[in-house]
Amino acid sequence: MRGYRIEPGEVETVLRSVPGVRGAAVTARRTGTGTMLAGYVQCAAAELPRVRDHLADLLPEHMVPGLWAAVAALPFTAHGKLDVAALPEPLPLGAGRAAVAPATELERTVQRLWEEELGRPAGVETSFFDLGGHSLAATRLLNRVREATGIRTGVLDFFRRPTIRAMAAQQPQTEDRQAPAYEEGTL
Repeated sequence: MRGYRIEPGEVETVLRSVPGVRGAAVTARRTGTGTMLAGYVQCAAAELPRVRDHLADLLPEHMVPGLWAAVAALPFTAHGKLDVAALPEPLPLGAGRAAVAPATELERTVQRLWEEELGRPAGVETSFFDLGGHSLAATRLLNRVREATGIRTGVLDFFRRPTIRAMAAQQPQTEDRQAPAYEEGTL
């Protein structure tokens, strides 16, 4: 996925090591924006953000599922294999939260670009990654936002503060701005 070879069993092993997780399964799911990892975890639904954060501390970003579902028990076929067809529809972690509406025209513009990239509604205070975004989609989004608004967000800044509100709070830059001239004798 996205140029990486991912073994779902490796992700499942790490998921099962997270405190409070009784069982886990990981599959690839097709979405409107591409293929994403889906994590099915035997734990309380309220625990999913903590489980995801714990997993993100242990694995590279491309191995952390973008879609999640809490399950009471994992379904298995009569032959003991995971019954993928019986699994519930996984969702991005931010999909169930109430969305905060944009307060400015710039926030509305950025929100529209996010929603086009993600293929789903986005509140201004919800994390891009909680809505199912990933690093490749983030790069595309940053370029689109720069072209449409002049906002230049660095990738590291975006990973630290991945919300519409944080992005729109940055000062748009015009193309004709020039770097300050170098003065001899200064560093």
